[in-house]
Amino acid sequence: MKTLFKESYFKIAFLGLITLFCFMDANSQNFAKDFLYKQKDSLRQDVVYLFINPSITYRNESIEKMPNFYDLEQDVQAELLEKYAPLYSKIKDTTLLREYSQNLSITLSSLGFKVIEVKDIEELNRKNIDETHHTLNIAQMEIEEYSYTDSLVYYQNEKEVFRKLINGVRFNTWLIYNEADTNSRLVFFNDESVEDFFEGEIRLVGKDYIASYDYEKIKEEDAYSIAKINAQSSSKYFFNFLLNKYVWIKSSGIDIYFYGIDLKDKKIQSNTEPFDNFDIVDYK
Repeated sequence: MKTLFKESYFKIAFLGLITLFCFMDANSQNFAKDFLYKQKDSLRQDVVYLFINPSITYRNESIEKMPNFYDLEQDVQAELLEKYAPLYSKIKDTTLLREYSQNLSITLSSLGFKVIEVKDIEELNRKNIDETHHTLNIAQMEIEEYSYTDSLVYYQNEKEVFRKLINGVRFNTWLIYNEADTNSRLVFFNDESVEDFFEGEIRLVGKDYIASYDYEKIKEEDAYSIAKINAQSSSKYFFNFLLNKYVWIKSSGIDIYFYGIDLKDKKIQSNTEPFDNFDIVDYK
């Protein structure tokens, strides 16, 4: 009788845990949906006070590693820049800033946030912060050119290698959330990049090894494109951050899922693994 009672008790307890888990799961899903729906309600929607620092810095690690680069003859500098920094003289900061700023504001608004742009950092830090009012400071934007060597290897003889210098461009952003509030302040980092297209193979033709490949260099339009993509992904990541924060608070921190939004259909997704998001870095 004792054994039967224990088995019945454990079955009831186990079923109870499953029921509780399902209830918690359903509740969390509802919290996530509520966050999405409340952005459509002008009385409940989240407000984002946005400031964008208009300056853009440039970086090139390959050039930085060259000793006394700026002491070299002008023609030597020009040759090295053409090789390792092909977009250096072509990218326009004003176009980068426009692509990023417009798409950040547009995408945040499309996700339901009320976006209010402010003129300077002092005005931003005077804004009142609460559960539905947030400040977002785009503190730094950086365009970065980089280079590395890619290679093709003959599949039957690894000693036969064709090497090609590949150039890439990356758009980096640092975003500070609620900078004036030390309790909730966070620094987010996001980057998007594009590289030369390089794809091919080494073939044995008679006794000769021939490298056959397709190659397309990056252009200045690619830099503007990744500024736009960075703005869109940053908006998505910021929405996901606030969404998961909302669910975490509403569920008292017991939810096991991560939530994210699809920018195309504006539907909420869930997974036990985190979605792509910002890197969190130290505040300096």
